[in-house]
Amino acid sequence: MNLLSLENITKAYTERVLLDKASFFLQEGEKVGIIGINGTGKSTLLKIAAGLEEPDEGSCTKANHVVISFLPQTPEFDDTCTVWEHVEKKMSESTQWDMEGEAKSMLQTLGIVRLNQKISELSGGQRKRLALAEILMQPCDILVLDEPTNHLDIDSREWLEDALEDYEGTLIFVSHDRYFVNKFATRIWELENQTIRDFPCGYEKYRSIKAFEAMQAAPAAKEKREKKEKPRNTGG
Repeated sequence: MNLLSLENITKAYTERVLLDKASFFLQEGEKVGIIGINGTGKSTLLKIAAGLEEPDEGSCTKANHVVISFLPQTPEFDDTCTVWEHVEKKMSESTQWDMEGEAKSMLQTLGIVRLNQKISELSGGQRKRLALAEILMQPCDILVLDEPTNHLDIDSREWLEDALEDYEGTLIFVSHDRYFVNKFATRIWELENQTIRDFPCGYEKYRSIKAFEAMQAAPAAKEKREKKEKPRNTGG
């Protein structure tokens, strides 16, 4: 079952085109890792998938009643609130998130123990952990994570990995952490040349495919380079 479809998506900032007629179809239960060099539009693709940005062209179709939760690379909060005021506000917005004891236990596990502390006083790592607790406490069909392991210590990282192993929904994520990608991705989308190349496999097989392609392309690349470097015969 297709939970989310993006067809012929084009997205540009000023004159720079990040995505040009890119498409993907996300199936229920898939765990997709998005790979690409910096600046290829990975975070932009996640925001479009989460419904936070509109493409310039193309269509986004979400199945009925599908709930998407998004973790940005740099979470933003109302810095005038305390940690617990923020959590209480989120609990009041969701009839499904009314487990005060579980929320406090999760925050403590993540090393956020001063619930009366102003959010403005939290470190980057604490802010990321607070955002993780927020989205993982609320049931959703699709988790969209942008660099989820950034700023996490070992204990928080292990907690996140345990939570994702228990998560039965659909996952899309961007991460430069090869271990994390290898552990969770069952499908790879590579962003290159403004489009998405789909690899229906895990990270290790993806690397093998890329290595084989590079080996196959090496002779042609060498010949092209040698022709370019060959001195021109000017005569005389």
